Amino acid sequence: ANRAVQFTPATQEKLTAYEIGARLGFWGHRAQVNVTCFYYDYTDKQFSSYVSDPTFGALQRLVNIPKSRAWGIDGEIVLQPINELTLTWNATYLDTKVKNYTGANAAGIPTDFSGANFSFAPKFSTSGTALVVVPVSTNFDFRASLNASYQSKTHSDFGEDPLFAIKDYFLLNGSIGVQSADGNWGLSLWARNLTNTYYWTSVVDNQNLNVRFAGMPRTYGLTLSYGF
Repeated sequence: ANRAVQFTPATQEKLTAYEIGARLGFWGHRAQVNVTCFYYDYTDKQFSSYVSDPTFGALQRLVNIPKSRAWGIDGEIVLQPINELTLTWNATYLDTKVKNYTGANAAGIPTDFSGANFSFAPKFSTSGTALVVVPVSTNFDFRASLNASYQSKTHSDFGEDPLFAIKDYFLLNGSIGVQSADGNWGLSLWARNLTNTYYWTSVVDNQNLNVRFAGMPRTYGLTLSYGF
């Protein structure tokens, strides 16, 4: 912190959550469909935002949003067409809104954020995984997986200031290896961000400039695991 005002405590937030959903099995339980609709009503929701400061212009601090809400739909489909293959797909649509809050933007200017979306709340996110497990002997299984994920654009602060935009991005991960039939140990070669996508996870204001935090580039390694 630059000043003690940044340590001003926020009050406890309150959440009233409403959810309704269904879990459905088909095809002799080889297909599972889960759907949930939700509505979240927040009072004094805590967010990291900015407050005006006579010396620095603006400083980050944990603040309370008097009234805000979020609603959405979350769905998941799990398929197992054969014993060796499991396919999983899930997706979430999320709509968020600050009902009433007047604070400061990154320049320290008083701003009415009523009607703004939550920070770090993409409207759409989805991921899918294909998992293959094939017995090669009574003691060993071959295991391979491929995972893809996507999230739409969002912001690291309230409002639609393009300086704080986090672009949408797509990631692809995979692994291949062997494991014991009882699952006690395994050896796998894995890779994350196979397409070497350049993406941001956060954007913050550092006095006179914006700092963007990049996600990990293509990363790979070898993992040996043992459970006991």
